[in-house]
Parts: sequence; structure tokens; C-alpha cells
Amino acid sequence: MHTLFRIRCVKNGSVPKNGSVIICANHISLLDPLLIGISINRYIRFMAKSEFFCDRGLFVCALMKSLGAFPVKRSTADKNACRSAGDILKNGGAVGIFPQGKISRDNSSPMKAGAAMLSVKSGAPVVPVSIKANGRIRLFSKISVIVGDPIFPPKNDSIRAARAFSHLIEKTVKEVSGLEYKGS
Repeated sequence: MHTLFRIRCVKNGSVPKNGSVIICANHISLLDPLLIGISINRYIRFMAKSEFFCDRGLFVCALMKSLGAFPVKRSTADKNACRSAGDILKNGGAVGIFPQGKISRDNSSPMKAGAAMLSVKSGAPVVPVSIKANGRIRLFSKISVIVGDPIFPPKNDSIRAARAFSHLIEKTVKEVSGLEYKGS
């Protein structure tokens, strides 16, 4: 992968080597899980849209499962995906989430609150990650994967605290990437 792309990992922060953690990143291409996996020295189980597990054929489904991905139904509060993520975190694993819920090459899509809710419920810290590239990712593209400091969830698990934490996560992911945060 490093020979096909020019990946530069900038670790302004650190990912805990063990214990539960949520990797929360912007989403600019289908290659993002591989780029993050190469840059962070930890096995990460990524949430992936459910269409990869049923609509894209047996090969794609088998590939996703072999990579440790698990399905999430987008635009819903998918209880099965939340349960799977919670189990991974309970066992000290790492869960990767793209809270924009879809690819957003210009990072303009707002982030959803699922990562914050999962962090608040599990107590797992969130590590903000930003992937940057000039234009579309192609062979020999220059790509930066920027890792920020872990953000710890509030002790209060109210909806209001989770919303505020969600805004903090979005703000931090955008700051890590050098983008302006335009949230509420």
C-alpha cells in the first residue's frame, strides 16, 4: 500500500495501544479503512454500510467480513450495529466509525451523533483522525493521515451531554484536518 500511495501519518496525538477506543474519522474514499489501518498500529473493526454485506455480491461480503467489518444500516438507530460495537469495546477492542455516514470528499457533510453516544455509553475514548488528499485518491496520491489526542467522554450520560460531546468530536476532527468548524 505504501508503494501505491504516498501515505504520511502525522501523530499529533496517540492511540491507546490496548483497551477500548473509538477511531472517529472523516470519510473521503472507500480506501479510508485501509489507510487508517496502515497508519494506526492496532486492529480496528470498522462499521460499514449494510449494502456491502448484501447488495455487492458474495466476494465483497466475504472481503468485508474477513477484514472484521460489521454492518450498519445508515440513517437509522441500528441497534444491532450498536450492540456489535458495544461488544467489541467491552472486550477492549477498537471500533472505527465514519460519523458523516457517507463519503464526503470536501468534508462538508455534518457528523452524526452515533460515535458520541457509543463513547458516552461505553466510556471508551474517541481518537479523532483526519484523512487529507489533494483531490480524489488515485495511485501515487499524496495522502496524510492525521491522528489527534484521545477525547474522553463526559461522565454524565444525558442526551444533552452526548450532543455537546458530538459537537466536540466534530470540531476536533475538523481542527485535526485544519478545517473550520461550522457547527452549533
